[in-house]
Amino acid sequence: MVRSAAISVFFIGIGYDVTLVPRALKEGLSAVNAEEWKVAIGLMAITALLFFISFVLPNEKSKTLKKIKRHFEGNEPTKHAVKGLE
Repeated sequence: MVRSAAISVFFIGIGYDVTLVPRALKEGLSAVNAEEWKVAIGLMAITALLFFISFVLPNEKSKTLKKIKRHFEGNEPTKHAVKGLE
């Protein structure tokens, strides 16, 4: 959930930067307001924070995989007879 939010904010930031960078390159850095740069930097900071949170918090998939791994580590493999194969 957090990772999907981080990805969404990341692409919002990319879309916002796509409009800022060409204008800054064409007309110079002074053509872009300070508030616009603050928004771009803020989106990058929010994205980094959300990605960090998503790496720190365990998700359901990793919990399930750990349970499966623990199950197979403690149990010996069983052998089953299969009828009809010789």
